[in-house]
Amino acid sequence: MLDCKTLQSGILNYFADLTHTLIAEPFMNMSVETLAGGIKKIDLIGRMDILGSQEIQLKLVTEAASEKAFVILDLSNVDFMASIGIGVLVSIASTLKGRNGKLVALNPQPVFALVLERTVQSIIPIYESFEDAKKALFNSPPQT
Repeated sequence: MLDCKTLQSGILNYFADLTHTLIAEPFMNMSVETLAGGIKKIDLIGRMDILGSQEIQLKLVTEAASEKAFVILDLSNVDFMASIGIGVLVSIASTLKGRNGKLVALNPQPVFALVLERTVQSIIPIYESFEDAKKALFNSPPQT
């Protein structure tokens, strides 16, 4: 039979381990590469749920804040995307558009690609190849 003290200790240890995992492991990681022609390739890795989106939003804004930035956002390693994550991407795309820049999405997971195509394709064009994404930054006028 389990006594109260043992049960309490087990519950506390469970939440301590969970808290350590949540704090120690970021929900989203980001790497930035500056390419020729003023293009920034930003790779996102992780989950764009509420915690991941909050974690990455300021970093994305900082990287995309330059005047007339052209950004290829690689979503191939994003394994979950909630509506708040889509909102973050739309916000970044709108900011860039206001500065005569552009954001394109590269190679999202199929289920996210379908959602993005049906909801924000006119704001954030989606491409499967890096070369097509790169060409799209300069070969088409900014989306209206």
